[in-house]
Amino acid sequence: VGFWVLLAGLGFLLMLGRYTVLFDAMHRIPIVGSGRIPVRYHLWVALAVSALAAVGADRLARPGRVRLGAAWGTVLALALASLPILIYVYAPVWTQPNRWTLPEHRDRYRWLGEELLTAGVRTGVLLLVLVFVTSWARRAALPRRRAAIAALLPLLAIADLMGAHWYDVPTVAPSYWTEPPESVRWLRADPRLIRIFGAATFASGEPGYASEPGRIDFFAVRDPLAWSLPIVWGLDSTVGETPILPSRRLRYSDTPDFARFDVEGLSHILTGRPGRSPLGEPVRVGSAYIFRNPGALPRARLLGRPVYVRDDRQADQALKDLGPAIRDRIVVEDPDQPLPPDAVVSGSARIVREVPERVEIETTSSTPAYLFLADTYDPGWSATLDGRPVPVRPALVAFRAVFVPAGRHTVVFSYRPAGFQLGLLITIVGAILGLVLLAWPGQVAALGPTHGDSGWPRGWVRWEPALMVLVLAASAIGRESAGTLGVHPRWSGSFHRFTWGAGIEAMKPRKPLD
Repeated sequence: VGFWVLLAGLGFLLMLGRYTVLFDAMHRIPIVGSGRIPVRYHLWVALAVSALAAVGADRLARPGRVRLGAAWGTVLALALASLPILIYVYAPVWTQPNRWTLPEHRDRYRWLGEELLTAGVRTGVLLLVLVFVTSWARRAALPRRRAAIAALLPLLAIADLMGAHWYDVPTVAPSYWTEPPESVRWLRADPRLIRIFGAATFASGEPGYASEPGRIDFFAVRDPLAWSLPIVWGLDSTVGETPILPSRRLRYSDTPDFARFDVEGLSHILTGRPGRSPLGEPVRVGSAYIFRNPGALPRARLLGRPVYVRDDRQADQALKDLGPAIRDRIVVEDPDQPLPPDAVVSGSARIVREVPERVEIETTSSTPAYLFLADTYDPGWSATLDGRPVPVRPALVAFRAVFVPAGRHTVVFSYRPAGFQLGLLITIVGAILGLVLLAWPGQVAALGPTHGDSGWPRGWVRWEPALMVLVLAASAIGRESAGTLGVHPRWSGSFHRFTWGAGIEAMKPRKPLD
């Protein structure tokens, strides 16, 4: 029990993300630092609550007195704490009843109200049934009858889950994934294709996106190939739908000069609406508008005239200083500095084989050079030159480079993330132990007829909420510019009203791009 209580508290703090000081250091902690979206730590909370509920149901099924006062008190306290939050957030429902005037807003408002009412009634009915079942089980004298009554509790949980998903999010037709759109066929036929960038007409989490299938053409939304759709059709893209971006990549994207698109090999930009661009007029292909970038450079090429820097911060400044010259020069973090800063190189590089974790490139040059690959730099990448290990250097802040001598060479980039071997070893050992325990002939542990003392100090559970409040208080307090204490910037704008209404108002026709 103690473990699950601790897991629920830890998951609650981690799912708050930037609102706690823990998030500032999470990226330094193995495994935990790989959490893609903080709110997904609610899965830890859900797992812990489910385990505690299972322990409670098991205890109720066994003989002996069961005290439920603390459990019902906790449920009541959570419900009472939720009421002021509900009133604060949804106050405009009562104070601004005429806020929504468009027919689609009123229809959506009515639908959301019905959903909230249905969920409230369903939860209330289930709660009343839960009270009845637990009281009935406590009063049952026969052990078998008591166990049978307690077995109804998991069925109530299943009924709650099924009721919550009675009307699920609509799905698109399979052809959404199996039949390539016109934009894909057009791009594949263009010999100048290197990489693409797709700008979505709608955001996937936008209010009204997935809940009104009759009003949104999902296939038209797909055609600009936003999010991670390019990889579905075997196309290379400069972006993907991931909530975590490498800091190097993010800083490179902030480079103001348009030449950054050329460096990363961005040859085509797709949008769902027409508009103006320095690239000229777009080509209408199906429901997508495609802009060509004639200045896009190959992903792999040989570069000289290096600008040597110590770290990525210096590289940031070097990119700003060079401006458009980043097309023809390389900013590299190489302490060996094997190539003179004024070295002019000649030669070619060609990608001959490629899978996600391995890229093989053949180079031919009459002079030493840097092989530049416009793929994201990551410490997990290693390289070999003609079979010999060579260092991979960060280039132009976000990309990769390897120094190659004159002549013909083969450079192979391979990816193995940090900690992979250790993780693989732990997995193998765990799997072996699991198989041994499954095949063990004797009983590993015997359950007693009743639950005994957990062995934890009495009253310890009160310290966890106190510690959580302390962490939140420390996270909310910061020092202002004048030196006085105030609300930390991480909490700025964290309290707001009626995101429900804001979502309704976001459902309006889009204007063309300027």
